[in-house]
Amino acid sequence: MRDDLELRVEAVGGCLVGRLSGATDLSNAARLEAQVRNIVELGERNLVVDLSGTRFLDSAALAALVSAHHRAQVLGGSVRLAGAKGPVRKILEVTRLDVILDYHDDLPAAIAAALSVDGDRVSESA
Repeated sequence: MRDDLELRVEAVGGCLVGRLSGATDLSNAARLEAQVRNIVELGERNLVVDLSGTRFLDSAALAALVSAHHRAQVLGGSVRLAGAKGPVRKILEVTRLDVILDYHDDLPAAIAAALSVDGDRVSESA
């Protein structure tokens, strides 16, 4: 498959959002995992990955997202998913990764969930 993976990262509503577009498969899943892990390692503990522009994810791509999520958890954060459509949404449901990776139908809901967790952490440490 042609490597048209793109992950654009931006701050949206007080949260870091990675907008994933194109197709992610064995040929570029390692790059996706490295990009997401770098974001987490650099201090952004809670990341929302917007899948609304994603056409395809294979098992290597799913493994990359799970690996990045586990690394974020070790560091006290998470990787959430939002906005998947069609076959991408279906594969998340079939694999139950929509539950494991805290999937939300839309980006605002995922951002609200991420900010809620951050707010809880702040109040617990105060």
